[in-house]
Amino acid sequence: RLVVDPEAPTGTVICLVDTGAAAERTFLTDSGASLRLGPGDWSDALLDGVVRLHLSGYLLFSEPSRALVAVALAAARARGVPVSLDPASAGFLEELGAGRFLTLVAGVEVLLPSRDEACLLTGRSDAAAAAAELSRSIPLVVVKQGADGALVARSGAVTAHVPAVPTTPRDTTGA
Repeated sequence: RLVVDPEAPTGTVICLVDTGAAAERTFLTDSGASLRLGPGDWSDALLDGVVRLHLSGYLLFSEPSRALVAVALAAARARGVPVSLDPASAGFLEELGAGRFLTLVAGVEVLLPSRDEACLLTGRSDAAAAAAELSRSIPLVVVKQGADGALVARSGAVTAHVPAVPTTPRDTTGA
């Protein structure tokens, strides 16, 4: 099911973890061949048996993979498969532009931005206000806030605050 690109290396991510109390992480990313994914690399068979399609915002970093997202969203919609998306990078969102990003993800049912990403997408400084605003165009928004837990928003309102489980972090990658 995987596509091999004989002309570009596999993408690489180096994760640097601060060994201090917060255990924050920074990613150094070389997207490699993943930036070359395009509509021709999609197969509707990838949705066979799938109950949810989750997309990475990294797919919106290049024109070919943006086109792949459009094809995947259309295929998922045609099959009634809900789609979730994690924006992946506040820095990239700033470069792409909030309006363009929101246009590209139209049809996504669940958006999972970080606090910084949600605020950047809305121009708001408050995560709750950003979550509420985003949920006016995306049915379910879950804003990840690290040690402050997560905010859940639907239909223009924050409907829940899910607290983080108290812990001593060692590596926040994927947290």
